[in-house]
Amino acid sequence: MTRSAEFTDKLQQNVDIYGTLKSELETLRAKFPQQFPKPIYVLSSVDLNMKDQWKERLIQAKYNESGERIILIPCYVGNSLWVGVIIKFTADEHIEQAEFFDQVMESGFIPNTFQEQFAEVYQGCNLRSGDCKKHTDQTQSARFTIEKLLSAVEEGKNSELEGECPITKENPMNPYNDFSSMPSCAERSINSLLYHLSLKLASKVLPMSCEPVQNRRLTAVIFYKKRLTAVP
Repeated sequence: MTRSAEFTDKLQQNVDIYGTLKSELETLRAKFPQQFPKPIYVLSSVDLNMKDQWKERLIQAKYNESGERIILIPCYVGNSLWVGVIIKFTADEHIEQAEFFDQVMESGFIPNTFQEQFAEVYQGCNLRSGDCKKHTDQTQSARFTIEKLLSAVEEGKNSELEGECPITKENPMNPYNDFSSMPSCAERSINSLLYHLSLKLASKVLPMSCEPVQNRRLTAVIFYKKRLTAVP
């Protein structure tokens, strides 16, 4: 059985979305630690049919940890339907992002009470519906939720990297030898030209090898998708 088949079979039989999500996240963090510098906590699954369980988990997310962090919460709606929640806290305890993902097309999930309870715990903050790809197979909702929460963490990290534009004396480097280490907001052609000019001014010989390396910011996502889509 392939890794993808084992993954799907485990979810269908046990629906241990909390354990599987936590395990997959730990695997990614161990393999690509530089991609996940912030603390990330996976909280126990919430059954939205159980009174106050959702509110209790939100209080846990608010008070059990402190500082800059990311919280992931899988929530069971019923009839095999799951929604995933991501909450990002800043260092001063403000909420930077709060979204839920319902990935099943026409699922019938009505989030009014869900969002109202969130607003009770985090006054002045809204839990909004996040953008996500919609699917028709509700029985695969657990797998879709895990995939989306992991990609949401990675997407958030990539957005932060894209917003950084450090131009310091430590940054000039050979863009041919390390394509991914260039300032993400700079035009590669301009950086390449500047590098060539600096070598000319320093009377250095241009390097013969011009092979760019793979962008490391995409490596974790590619690695995870390969684990899910592997075939025998």
